[in-house]
Amino acid sequence: MTDDQILIGTRLRTTEEGFAGDPYYCSREKLKETGIHFLGGPGSGKSSSIASLLSELGREYITPEQSQRRDCIAIIDLGGDPVLFQSMRELAEATGRRFYQFHPDAARSYELDPFACLTDRNNAAIKVSNMLQAGLNLGGGMDGGERFWADGALYAIHRLSQMIIERRSRGENVGLHEIYSDLERRNKREEQSVKMTVRFMLDYPQLHPHPDSRRIVDLGSALERGDLLYFFIPTLGEQQTTRIIGSIAMQMLLFAATQRSQISNHLWLVIDEFQEIVGRAVAEAIPQWRKFGVDPILANQAKSQLRTHHVDLERLVDICTNLKFYYSFESEQDIKDILNYSKDAVSSLGSHSTSFGTFTETTREFIERKLKRDEVLEVNAQQNTCLLIDQTRGKHVEPTALKTHYAISEATFHEFKQRDIPQIEVSDSKTSGSPTSNDRKEKQRFFHEPEHQAILRELWNKA
Repeated sequence: MTDDQILIGTRLRTTEEGFAGDPYYCSREKLKETGIHFLGGPGSGKSSSIASLLSELGREYITPEQSQRRDCIAIIDLGGDPVLFQSMRELAEATGRRFYQFHPDAARSYELDPFACLTDRNNAAIKVSNMLQAGLNLGGGMDGGERFWADGALYAIHRLSQMIIERRSRGENVGLHEIYSDLERRNKREEQSVKMTVRFMLDYPQLHPHPDSRRIVDLGSALERGDLLYFFIPTLGEQQTTRIIGSIAMQMLLFAATQRSQISNHLWLVIDEFQEIVGRAVAEAIPQWRKFGVDPILANQAKSQLRTHHVDLERLVDICTNLKFYYSFESEQDIKDILNYSKDAVSSLGSHSTSFGTFTETTREFIERKLKRDEVLEVNAQQNTCLLIDQTRGKHVEPTALKTHYAISEATFHEFKQRDIPQIEVSDSKTSGSPTSNDRKEKQRFFHEPEHQAILRELWNKA
C-alpha cells in the first residue's frame, strides 16, 4: 500500500474487480476530486465507518510534488454522536493536531466571530453579506413574493456589514448586541427575518465573543495548520437555533477556504445530517467547493430526508458525490435505486422434454440486474456492512459489498459513549495545547484494530 492509498474496507464477495477478503483501497487524490456520501440509520455502522475513514485521511502524506502535507478536518455533527466526537478528539491528540470543539453550551465551546473577516479590502462587505444570507437560509426562493424577502435580508446584512467595517475602523467594538440594537431601532418590516435570527444568535455567547478572548478560533489559520475542528451541535431540542450555529460554521469555513491565495492543505468538511443546514443556495454552490480545496463528506440516515419541497438534495448527492456508502434501506424504492447502479445481465432459462423418442429443448433469455435484490437485503440486515458505489475509477464498477472497519475497540466504544463533552480550559499561551510525545503514546491504545495497526503505526511514528 502506498502513501496515496486509503483503506475503505474489505470485499465480502468475489467480483470481476476483486476477490472476497481483499482490502478495498481508493486513491487519496481521487477522493479529493470527488465527494463522499454516507447513508445509514442508527446502529448501521455509518459513524464507525466515518471515523475509520477520517483516521486514514488524517495522517500526514507526501504530495506528488514531494512536499509533506496534513489536511484540515472539520466535522459539523448535527446528530450529536458522542463516540465520533471522542474518537476524533483522541485522533487529534495522537497525531499532534490542535483540536477545537464547538458546543451549544458556552462552557464547552471555543468561540467564533461571524464578522471577523469584515475589512475594508476586497469588497468584503458584499462577500460576507452573501455568505451569511446563504448560511442563515435567509435567501428564500427567487420567485414571486419570496424575492422581496430575499433582497430585504441581503440588503439588511450588507448595510450592517458596512456599518461594522466603518465602526471597527475607528477602533470601536461592534458585535451582535450593537447589530441587534440597530435593527430594533430601525424596525423595518423587510429586516424582521434578520432581526429574529440575530436575536437567536445572542443566546449563544460563543457567537459574540469579546475581542480579547483567548477562545476565539481563527479558521484561516486552523485551515493552514491542518487542525481538527468539531462542531458538536445536536439539533434535538434546539433544532432551529443549533441550525444557525451549524450554518454559520459551514459558511465561515468555506469563506476561509476561498480567501486563500493558494491551496496548500485541503479541507475535509464532514456534515452529518447535512439536510438540516443545506438549503438551495448552498446546494447550488457545493459543486464549486473543490475549486477551493474543500472536499465534502455528507451523511444522513435515510433517502426520504433528501426529498424536500425546497431543494432536490437527492439529485445533489447523485451529482456531487462519486463515492457512496449505503448501509441501510428503508423502502422498496431505496432498493430499486441501488439496483439502478448495476448493469444488466442476460440470463437463460431452459427446459426440455422427451416425447415418443423426440427430445425437445427450449431456451429463453431474459435480462436482469447483475446485483440481485437478495444481496441488497443481506447487506441491509448486517451491521457495519455496506454497498459501495464507486464512480472514481473512470469506468463502471458494480456496487461492491464491503465490510467496513472500526477505528476503536468495542470496549473503547462503550467508554467513549459514557464520556461527557469536556469543558474548555484555555492556557495563557495561544500556541499551547499540542500533546507531548507521552500523551500521543497514551492515545495509541484507542486505535488498535488489526486492519488499521500498520497504517496508524506509520501515522503515529510521523507524528
